[in-house]
Amino acid sequence: MSADSWIYDTLSKDNTLKTYVGTRIYQDLAPEGTAYPLIVFNLVDVIPDENAYADNIMDIERWDIKVIVKENSYANAKTIASQIRSLLHKASATGIVASRFIQALRLTEHDSSGIYKTISQEFEIYTQ
Repeated sequence: MSADSWIYDTLSKDNTLKTYVGTRIYQDLAPEGTAYPLIVFNLVDVIPDENAYADNIMDIERWDIKVIVKENSYANAKTIASQIRSLLHKASATGIVASRFIQALRLTEHDSSGIYKTISQEFEIYTQ
């Protein structure tokens, strides 16, 4: 299983996340006009892990998983981000050797329609 398929499957099948975001989980970009809250995940980079003979042992993929809410508070974003972390940190599956949480960042933005809060979490996913 590829990392992007694994991320989507893991997040979309979780009943706790469904109560917050329903089916609003997207790779790369959410469609225009999508309701909030939502989750968007993106590949940051892939670094091959090789032995001394340049044989590929596995790939280390860094993924950014964002929770975006249209609210004045981070409360719901924190709850959703915490559930994502509990699902993906130290997890594995077929083709996924391991996954680990690296860091989280917070961002507040606004436009004429309101305030948006984002929690962005970075994970390393080791794939074969």
